[in-house]
Amino acid sequence: MGPERSIPVGRSVGEQVRAVSRDDAEGVWQALWRQAVAEDAPDDVVRLATMVGIVRLTGARRAELTRMTLGDVRPRKGEVTVRRTKFRQITTKPMDEDLLRVVREWGKRRRRLLRELAGGEHEALFVTCHHTMWRGVSGMVTKQVGLPLSEQGVLLGWRRWVQRMNVENAGRPGWEPLPRRFEQIRQAWRRP
Repeated sequence: MGPERSIPVGRSVGEQVRAVSRDDAEGVWQALWRQAVAEDAPDDVVRLATMVGIVRLTGARRAELTRMTLGDVRPRKGEVTVRRTKFRQITTKPMDEDLLRVVREWGKRRRRLLRELAGGEHEALFVTCHHTMWRGVSGMVTKQVGLPLSEQGVLLGWRRWVQRMNVENAGRPGWEPLPRRFEQIRQAWRRP
């Protein structure tokens, strides 16, 4: 990753987050893409690569990703559509070959994951890849495989991958930790 620069984000007094350059964001995309197209790629890495590739192309926010349906991605036409919630716009862009490859792979994996879902089919493009448990107000809550992914699920998938990459590469010459905030990557592609 490139030189470190801090920008305030206003979450708490004195908290700062390193800005991510477009080159750094492209490096993240390439690393994620290489992992996603590997023969033994885990489902969550293929899903994350698909999400990051769409963000790279369209600037989609987490909420916009979680609202995407199967009809929003058309591999045969090579197009992806994002319905902007903030500005009420619809953006359709042509996919490059790298994104098209992970989109097709994610489509296969999504179909397999939905076969495991007790209760049937739905149109959400991004779904959970494994059972998740957490303590809710009324006790333990389980989210099963194949359900529509939440905004929190996008963040957890991103943080899980970043943590794995940062641990695997810690101490490697020239390695700088990847950003924990998904928004930092999105913003890198949005800046001129």
